[in-house]
Amino acid sequence: MNSSHKDIQNGLNNRPVLKLLIAIFSVSLLQFCSPAQDIIERNSSDNEQKALKLEDIQVTPVGYQYPDKETFKVLSWNVEHFVDNFDDPYIDAVRENNPEAEMSEKVAYLAEALKLEDADIVIFQEFESTKFLRKIAEDHLAGMGYEFFASAPSDGWYMNVVVMSKFPLGILYSYGNVTTPVVDYKDENGLAETQNTLNTRMWSLEVFPA
Repeated sequence: MNSSHKDIQNGLNNRPVLKLLIAIFSVSLLQFCSPAQDIIERNSSDNEQKALKLEDIQVTPVGYQYPDKETFKVLSWNVEHFVDNFDDPYIDAVRENNPEAEMSEKVAYLAEALKLEDADIVIFQEFESTKFLRKIAEDHLAGMGYEFFASAPSDGWYMNVVVMSKFPLGILYSYGNVTTPVVDYKDENGLAETQNTLNTRMWSLEVFPA
């Protein structure tokens, strides 16, 4: 049997497992959706199924007031290996495991720059986490209106893209699980490579400035 026949045979052998997984996933979705479906049917005057739309349920945060201005400022900044003072045991990287002694000074400089720029939306590259950014905003940027934070962090790396905003945020679309080719690269056996380890740095986010 040649290699192509083996591949076909392996695919056929795996089909029952695939069908089982799809069946389990479908049942899980049905179980998850059942309570919502019951509510929709009970609340429907004509007893017809009605789907909830995002624009029907998304609201302005309680107490939030949009600024009265016609323009807004976006700051995008690669801050290069900006990490907190705590070692994440799930990430094995020298810079994250043992942060530089100057990190406290860097935080102070960063906070001063953010005060001077006073941007409405801040996008950082190579920044460890929104948890760290929230702490900086709480300690150094109080009263500036940075209330909303977002990211799609990597499970195994510390340089992420994070957003801090004065405006409410909406849906975040992450591409971290998408497999992409490694362009113009082959492994030691001359075979093409694919990866999904860097894609967490690519994501889209809805921002509502008005």
